[in-house]
Amino acid sequence: MNVHINLDNYGKINNDTLTQRIQFVLSPVNEMFRSLHVLLNPRHHGQNLEWALKVKNKITPSLYADLNYFSILYELETPDFLIPNLTRFSNNIDSELEVLFQNLKKQNNLELANYIKIFSQNRKNSFIPKLAKSIEWSDYEPSTTSNLLDDLIQKPSYVYKRFTNFIKTYCNNIFKDTLNNEHIIQELTKEIKKETLYLKNGFSNLINNLQTDRIFWNKKEIIIIKPFEQKINIGNNGSILLIPSIFMWPHLFVSKFQNNVLINYGFSKDKTVSSKINNIQKIFYALSDETRLKILNNLHNNHQTTQSLASYMHIGMSTISRHLQILKETNLITSYRQFIKRHL
Repeated sequence: MNVHINLDNYGKINNDTLTQRIQFVLSPVNEMFRSLHVLLNPRHHGQNLEWALKVKNKITPSLYADLNYFSILYELETPDFLIPNLTRFSNNIDSELEVLFQNLKKQNNLELANYIKIFSQNRKNSFIPKLAKSIEWSDYEPSTTSNLLDDLIQKPSYVYKRFTNFIKTYCNNIFKDTLNNEHIIQELTKEIKKETLYLKNGFSNLINNLQTDRIFWNKKEIIIIKPFEQKINIGNNGSILLIPSIFMWPHLFVSKFQNNVLINYGFSKDKTVSSKINNIQKIFYALSDETRLKILNNLHNNHQTTQSLASYMHIGMSTISRHLQILKETNLITSYRQFIKRHL
């Protein structure tokens, strides 16, 4: 069971036509909504747990009430109308938020309420079917919509004012500190730059090096491992929009946006190695770890998958993946992805 992203024939001619389909999206507002998702359900976000515990002490009762009142907007994926940078560019969160608030003023309240209602129903019916809930979203229960939908129809000014106040308060009192202290914009930019360098060496090279083992290219379609079946066709004109996020892992969201496909994926920051050190230092760093030396020894003898390495060495998949990423970045190893179709 997978998500299949189909391109028409022109897009599949060669690497040049494929690489033209890729666009990267940098969105501080997307990171903000992803961080709200983490605060709602920190148990699924171990790499952000320390941050969530620190922030918890800053959340006032009124802010907590708002966090739950608007939770349908970020408890899973966030509706695309809340991400202005899908159609524009800005690395400034105030600028992107201002566009968001202006856009919301222009929305028809009934249409917006209906959109959110359908968005919520689709999520419950297909986005989280039984298998997905047991695998990827255990212990998760979709929220009730509180009074948000009714309020949006009956008193839209109240909802708009409460939403803008909530977002501004959260941003100014909590998230901007995180944005600055964790250098999030710089990290997102670094991730986009790194993946763009991979893309220069071919479309499949980019797919192979994204920090997720759930995306494959079989020269016909992009296949994303998800516990449900879905087909998305972007024809010859649609783009593949990649949105990296520090707060996303371990989730991966895929959705249709206009004639494009939107892939919101997570990546981990590398705090250990400075980007300023030279290649020789990077190689010494990569070889300084006993686990990585054992991995190199195992790979020298024969090809192995990430899963087989983890099993053989009795190490978690995420740990193995991180070690492999460090070795790949120094060109000590190379990798390729092999998609195996399973019939359930």
